[in-house]
Amino acid sequence: EDSDPWENVQVQSNGKIISDEQSVIHAREEIIGEIETIFEAESLNKENLCAFEERGKELLLDFADYLNIYTNKFYDVTFRNQARKMILDLFTDTMSTETSLLGLLDENKYSLNDFLEEIGKMDYDLIQLNVGDVRISDSLKLSDNETYSGEIVFSEEILGITPPDTALIHVGMKKVEINVSRSTKIFGNDSLLVWEVHLGQIQ
Repeated sequence: EDSDPWENVQVQSNGKIISDEQSVIHAREEIIGEIETIFEAESLNKENLCAFEERGKELLLDFADYLNIYTNKFYDVTFRNQARKMILDLFTDTMSTETSLLGLLDENKYSLNDFLEEIGKMDYDLIQLNVGDVRISDSLKLSDNETYSGEIVFSEEILGITPPDTALIHVGMKKVEINVSRSTKIFGNDSLLVWEVHLGQIQ
């Protein structure tokens, strides 16, 4: 069979396409080296912080997607529980993270775990969270030697769905912390101290 003509092709950041095998290997090693330099750096520059802010926005959208799966009672329980785990993985500390989330529970603050327990019991077939107007309201800044903290503001709409009816439960503006800190990750036989972004308190 003919080999894949794109198998040994590398597109560089300047848009130039290279296909020589050794050049491709060298280019890939450079890219990997740049990534390792960023993730293993002891501090982050402005460009890196902007990238983590964008990643924080993506985590918020992921949160809405996973919550919509978790609250959908038409889905298999195993699938819903996996969505719950993925929600918890998005946050810095699920035991101490508090949320007024999202105007649903009388504006009282709950731990994230307690919130998920309560929202899972609500008398709807699906609780749909729609997130919009996501923007950075406070840029990431070094809060101590280990953590950068910032804030995202967003609009939220909560719908309670029980076919054939849809109820508007809450609409408004909220804000969520984003935290970037270093943690140890295992890569094969090696461990690296790398930067990661997580969500924090929701108000």
